[in-house]
Amino acid sequence: MCVDFTCVCAHGWSGDDCSERACPNGCSGHGLCRNSTCYCERGFTGTDCAIGTCPNDCSGNGKCEDWTCACDVGFAGADCSFAACTEKCGPTQHCYNGTCACMPGWTGVDCDLHLCPADCNARGSCYNGTCTCHSGWSGVACEKHSCPNDCSGRGACGADLTCTCESGFTGVDCSLATCPADCSSNGYCYNGTCYCRPGFIGTDCSIASCPNDCFPNGKCVSLACECMEGFTGFDCSLATCPNDCSGHGYCDNGACVCAAQRGGDDCSVPQCLSNCSGHGTCLEGACWCDPGFGGLDCSLATCPNDCSGNGYCYDGRCMCYPEFGGADCNVHTDGKQIPITCALNCVHGCLGKCSHAHPTADGRDPSRTCYVDCTRACLPSCTATAPASGSGVGALQPTALPGGEGELLEYLAHTAYPASSHELQSAAPPLEQHRR
Repeated sequence: MCVDFTCVCAHGWSGDDCSERACPNGCSGHGLCRNSTCYCERGFTGTDCAIGTCPNDCSGNGKCEDWTCACDVGFAGADCSFAACTEKCGPTQHCYNGTCACMPGWTGVDCDLHLCPADCNARGSCYNGTCTCHSGWSGVACEKHSCPNDCSGRGACGADLTCTCESGFTGVDCSLATCPADCSSNGYCYNGTCYCRPGFIGTDCSIASCPNDCFPNGKCVSLACECMEGFTGFDCSLATCPNDCSGHGYCDNGACVCAAQRGGDDCSVPQCLSNCSGHGTCLEGACWCDPGFGGLDCSLATCPNDCSGNGYCYDGRCMCYPEFGGADCNVHTDGKQIPITCALNCVHGCLGKCSHAHPTADGRDPSRTCYVDCTRACLPSCTATAPASGSGVGALQPTALPGGEGELLEYLAHTAYPASSHELQSAAPPLEQHRR
């Protein structure tokens, strides 16, 4: 019916002209009606939008109870879409998708440190909410330009960010105290204290004086130190040495460092080399050796009878010349033959000993040196009475011994009955011939 030019629709109809079918219960005020169908607002459902729903239908990870999600174990959030934290988060933390995260304003492993405002604007370091600003910056967030250390509270900061220090202070941040009279140009100043150059004393280095005031081993006279007996140096700090080390050493603060062959407190006592090696007596700096020893320091063993002039002495043993033998080389062979067995034993033994000493790259042959030294040591012992003829029976052929890789060394073998020890000695060295 029409009442005051407005349609009053019958039950089940709606619209300005009552031409549309009405929605159930008017969509309960939680939806939009179109042709008898309710289009519900988010969070409501049902034909008349009368039934409340949970956010995102609890993501399939919980149950909706009284429009609130009751999440399954292991899930959290208004719509149960986040993983739950396995441990209880701290008072400054909240659980975010299975992890305890810091609440705003907190940081650190356990979220127990305050964050600094604006992270100190990258102009300082933050610790537990407080900024320590870099030089030239200040403020709770290091947001202000300033003078170094804010002039330490002892000066004014100018427009050019330079400190103008109060009287008595200096330094780029006015942190250092000045010195009286600027140390009178006779020293240097550090934080209010003068460090005077030698020859000056006083709080301002204005008083001329001797170095260290000659204390405690002398006195200052006309700005020069007069040292007590036994002391020397520009400030009398060094001890003198007895007799000035007798000219045979140098003085090191009261102790003589003596030259070689000198000793004693004042280096006046002659001393012998190596203390005569324990084999002699030192008299006036010269060694008098015990019998059986010689040399400047008595370190060399002598040979009996000085090898009778028929050999040379080596470490207390006579090395006899050919034709001579005996402990002191005083036995002459008189051209007598050397027994072949002894000679061959000597030669063959030396060949075996020296066969693996190979020639060197510079052409020197250690095999030859080894062979000569070896035969000279053993052949003199073979001198004895033997037949006069040197022709003998048979002869040894040249003996080939292996050398280095691809190398053959030849040695001259001895005849069966050499005529004399001289002949045997001259034949002892190997031929200087190498076949590679």
